[in-house]
Amino acid sequence: MREKLIFPILLSLLGIVIFSSAYQVHIYAEEIETPHEELEGQEISPHQEEPMGGGTREASFDMYGNFGTVILTDLDTGDQKIYNKLSLQPELTIGKFGFGLNLEFYFDENSHLREEDWTWSKTIEKIWYARYGHKYDPVYVYLGGFSDVTLGHGLIIAHYTNMLRYPDIKKIGFELDLDRGTHGFESFFNNIVRAEIYGGRVYYRPFYNSYVPLLPRLGVGATCVNDQDPDVRRSTEDDQITIFGADLDFPLLEHPVISILSYIDFAQMSLGKKYTKYNTPSSLDGGKGWAVGFMGGILAGISYRLEFRRLEHNFIPSYFDSYYEIDRTEDKASGISSTRKPIKMGPYIELAYNILNRITLSASFENYNHDPTGIYPHLRATMRVHPSLLMNKFSLLFSYDKRDADTWEDLVKVKGPNTILTVEAGYHVDPHLALVIIYRQTFDANGKPTKRTTMEGRIHF
Repeated sequence: MREKLIFPILLSLLGIVIFSSAYQVHIYAEEIETPHEELEGQEISPHQEEPMGGGTREASFDMYGNFGTVILTDLDTGDQKIYNKLSLQPELTIGKFGFGLNLEFYFDENSHLREEDWTWSKTIEKIWYARYGHKYDPVYVYLGGFSDVTLGHGLIIAHYTNMLRYPDIKKIGFELDLDRGTHGFESFFNNIVRAEIYGGRVYYRPFYNSYVPLLPRLGVGATCVNDQDPDVRRSTEDDQITIFGADLDFPLLEHPVISILSYIDFAQMSLGKKYTKYNTPSSLDGGKGWAVGFMGGILAGISYRLEFRRLEHNFIPSYFDSYYEIDRTEDKASGISSTRKPIKMGPYIELAYNILNRITLSASFENYNHDPTGIYPHLRATMRVHPSLLMNKFSLLFSYDKRDADTWEDLVKVKGPNTILTVEAGYHVDPHLALVIIYRQTFDANGKPTKRTTMEGRIHF
């Protein structure tokens, strides 16, 4: 009987602590803001932007929390089970340093704590994030989960996340970026516990200190990304995949009304012997891809990108993408073509619109005249509505990532392995508490598509 009372007692204590403390601490946010940027259907993704309400704070302590239900997958049997969840995320910020913990407690129907989450081997998974600086600062160091990793213009890696199967599988990644103006680099490791996917980009801006208009933005770069185990199995030999390339940025126009930056990208695939010799049918090594495009902004809040790609049949653009953690469980590289022709050609388009930081809209579209992988057209879209537009009582988030959207029926079909979907509707009880209904189409620990509808309370003080 006592054990069954554990979960209700913990929730009651959490509520007492939060509401008794809410008026004793300095509140830095105007409304409930989930500590997880819900992007492309990932359930967790720590802050990587400046805090709400302005620049970097000298020192602050924030506490986020939520409680509700969650479906977890047993990694050994594949069985799924519903748990009650209590989650706390304490966050400490001192200048450019930030550190947060992710403390999650899962209770079964008998109020028993799931003990396998609290072993010494899982200690590192309790790190929400640790960072110095923010993305695009002169120095940026980050440890935690990735919501979106893109290098260069994305011909090699675009929108990659290591959190696609969270909370069943948690990976702690690492990023290190350095920008010295004239030169710099950005790098990442998807999992510090085990070497899996890693890479980086170096760049050089030869005229960075020039006073001639536009010239400071001219630059060249080189990118390389590697996957040690593209079929997920450590025992497989000679299965490494490396993709490398180069890019050139050439500014054309810089004006308050419109800016235009042109660019050219090149990339080439290098496959291990497993794919070029041992597999039947084998893949052809050395697939190449080219892209030329324009990107920039229009007026205030509108950004765009227009790109044309020409790809050999044995080259896959944005090979490391938002689906990659699932695709590699099915050995994505085995689907690489054994011929260079026919040549694939097609557009890649991105548009984003930020309306006074109250409504954020973004969308991208990618398609080719030949599709040996069966995943195009590929559409991504997100929308976020700030509570101030909804009587300061409601918030809305929608994100949709759809592959093989060839017809209207394909586009609206949520079920299946080609969809990542998140819909959140929140009701803000007061500035410190929100009730949120969440619907997700994502993937479980075994890579199977799964739908989850949950309701949780989110607390911030």
